[in-house]
Formats: sequence, C-alpha cells, structure tokens
Amino acid sequence: MPFSVLALQTDNGAEFLKHFDQATEEELITHFFSHPYCPKENAFVERKIQTDKYELWAFQEGYTVEELNRITDEWNYVYNHVRPHQSLGYLTPMEFLKAWMEESKDRVGVFTM
Repeated sequence: MPFSVLALQTDNGAEFLKHFDQATEEELITHFFSHPYCPKENAFVERKIQTDKYELWAFQEGYTVEELNRITDEWNYVYNHVRPHQSLGYLTPMEFLKAWMEESKDRVGVFTM
C-alpha cells in the first residue's frame, strides 16, 4: 500500500464485528462505524459497490470462491491501475495518487472525511 492507514470507517454490517475488527486492533488502526441506515456517511464506498455491481458482478455467476477471489483481485487491479475515473480528471486512482503525492510532499497527513 502506498500509504499507512491510521483509521477507517465501515457501516455496521455483521462482517465487521469479529475478525475484521480484531485485525484492525492488531494493526493499531482505529475503526469507526457509520450511523445505522446512513449510506451518505460512506458515500465513496457505496459508489464503489455500485460500480462493482454494474461493471463486474452483473455478468458473473456460478463461480467458486477461489475463482471469485481471483476475479475480484483482477478487477481491483483494473479499477485502480487501468480504468480512468471521471471524478479524477480521467486519471486512474494510482495516477491521481502519484500526482497528488508529488504535489504535496510537504504535507504531514491526510484526512479525507
């Protein structure tokens, strides 16, 4: 990962209650939960989920867990390194991050909420 993660925010889904939350504690990552039934508090994640559903999962069915993990890894690489994003001025997220880091070498930290 090109930067360290100090905190993250998730919704209140049950998948975050045991192993994931335990992993964040082990890595000393502060885990914030959004308010119940407030998807606007996780707008970036909700947008990514909608994009995944439309561009990836709408055409995938009948795969094993291993195949889905491979497909997801490939998709995340394409999403972050190949696919331009309108919201980033038609750069890929990694191109945007590289340019942002170059422009902000003097910044101490980042807060995106």
